[in-house]
Amino acid sequence: MDFRRVAWSQRTLVIVLAIQAVFLLLLLWSRNPFHLKQQQQQQYRTTNSLTTEQCLNHFPDLYYEIDRAVHLWKAKNHTISEADVDISWQATGPFDGGALKILIHENQLRVLESINAMADSAYQERGLGILQLLLRALESATAVGEILPTIEAAIVLQDISYPPTEDGTHSFWTWARPLRDVHFNRTNVWQGQELHYERFWKDETFRRVWLVPNFDLWATGSIGEFEESRRLAREFDMPSIADKIPKVVWRGTEWVNPEIRDKLVNVSRGKSWADVKYSNFTPTTINNNKDEEEQILNNHLPISHLCTYALTIHTEGFSYSGRLSHLLNCNSLPLIHNLTYTTHYYHLLQPSGPQQNYISVRNDFSDLEDTVQYFLSHPEEADVIVRNSVNTFRDKYLTPQAGDCYLRLLVRGYKDVAFEPRVWRAGMGRKRKRKREEKRRKIDRLLYFVCLGTRDDDD
Repeated sequence: MDFRRVAWSQRTLVIVLAIQAVFLLLLLWSRNPFHLKQQQQQQYRTTNSLTTEQCLNHFPDLYYEIDRAVHLWKAKNHTISEADVDISWQATGPFDGGALKILIHENQLRVLESINAMADSAYQERGLGILQLLLRALESATAVGEILPTIEAAIVLQDISYPPTEDGTHSFWTWARPLRDVHFNRTNVWQGQELHYERFWKDETFRRVWLVPNFDLWATGSIGEFEESRRLAREFDMPSIADKIPKVVWRGTEWVNPEIRDKLVNVSRGKSWADVKYSNFTPTTINNNKDEEEQILNNHLPISHLCTYALTIHTEGFSYSGRLSHLLNCNSLPLIHNLTYTTHYYHLLQPSGPQQNYISVRNDFSDLEDTVQYFLSHPEEADVIVRNSVNTFRDKYLTPQAGDCYLRLLVRGYKDVAFEPRVWRAGMGRKRKRKREEKRRKIDRLLYFVCLGTRDDDD
């Protein structure tokens, strides 16, 4: 036996294993969420941070909802109190959502209380999304040497978040509010059971809530990071809608808002100018039609691929729908029916005039065919509206900088009409402090380690 050859083989093996180990360590380090977060923070601080004055100059039309809420509370002559941000009333049923109570102090974010916001995976994604958006906004303020005021606020995570009483002073931050009285009537299958949910709401009840950017402007497990969604949408940009698939496209869940969506699907069925289909991700089993459900499951399109079509349609979902922010990433012509709900930026939608940025269609879509055929025949008119849309939303008011500016101005506006929180609570014993600190660390870990899936869901 040639011992020199054996020795050399062992040395070679050791060297190869060492190289592999170093490579693996570098790979793990590069993918470590804390490392990535540090990189993102550094890049953000050096390239994207704006002062408050710059926020007002860069995004002058963004803050309507903040000004509206501040004016309402001043008109009430009421200071939002500690009791007004209590969340103990938050129910935890399948349609009820979850809630958070947060404290912002010296540009630090703390979760003081959580009800069903982290235990339920559906609402955990929402809770983590808004917390990450707030963290990014606070980092941007720190980067330009600004300290935001100390506030304590409640955040409710449901699609339509309603206060515990029709008349009162409970107030919270949430995604959307209705613009008119609402008869909310939905049926869904949950854990094998068909559930029916019906309520009547007055729009006045919701005027006392504050609107925040939707959680999916950070990320969702079904679509991924919003910034990646913007990047993918750009890959399908064309000089004109005439260069895209000459159809209007829509995908959505069947059971969500059937009053609107069934009309859209029925009007478009079998039409050469339309690619409009239901695309549930999981079987509803409401109709017990397995063949139909399998076909619906096969209709799925990644949301960025909707940008390959000349026209897109937005429909509201369970209440509002996060779909619109993603459709506005496309340089396609957006069609939108008469909306019942508004979000933090819907006031920027212009249905007419020189700054028109979308096409309004009827709720029964009886004008859809004529509208689609007209703009397919007049692409130069559509292109003007598309450019306005991209310039207004994708390239301006739906950017991370705009979201950060909005949240920072929200904190300042909210402080003008809210109480001074007790940052340090008298009589808080060691055990209680330790439990709160353990809870804070647990949520901090979730903020860094939440795993995002790869499928696209479109509610």
